[in-house]
Amino acid sequence: LARSHYAMGDMKTPLKIAVVLLVFAQLCNFVFAPLYGTPGLAISSAIAASANALMLSWSLRKRLGAALPGVFPAILRASVASIPTALAALFCAQQLEALGATSLFARITLLLLLPGLVGVAVFLACARALGGREIDQLRTALAARRQRKRGEVEDDPAPQANQDEE
Repeated sequence: LARSHYAMGDMKTPLKIAVVLLVFAQLCNFVFAPLYGTPGLAISSAIAASANALMLSWSLRKRLGAALPGVFPAILRASVASIPTALAALFCAQQLEALGATSLFARITLLLLLPGLVGVAVFLACARALGGREIDQLRTALAARRQRKRGEVEDDPAPQANQDEE
């Protein structure tokens, strides 16, 4: 969304929004970090990122004078799907922390990677249940890219060595 502003020659609006939300994110950190620890920092980041998307979308809509089709429903779906995602990752981290891993590798694996994977799985399931098409669009785009790469490889065979020169 910031790039849309840049494309229209507007460098100031995204910067102003970013500065306001930087202060807002720090205030959220002061509230959520003492209550929830590291997951609290993730919650603050998610709130600030959602606010950034909403403010930039609102600014674009105001500037263009028309609705941006599909942007607000996508933001709403992502925001709604983020709530169970955060709760699932937090619950998973809390349960794994009770295991008391002592080595750094075990702590990173148990307290960062596994809750993150659980969060991703919950987010994808929630987004799908809410009718999100973005995952299907991403999958289609990746498949088309792979197909183009295969086509380029097949169309451009490696040069053959000249065997007549012996």
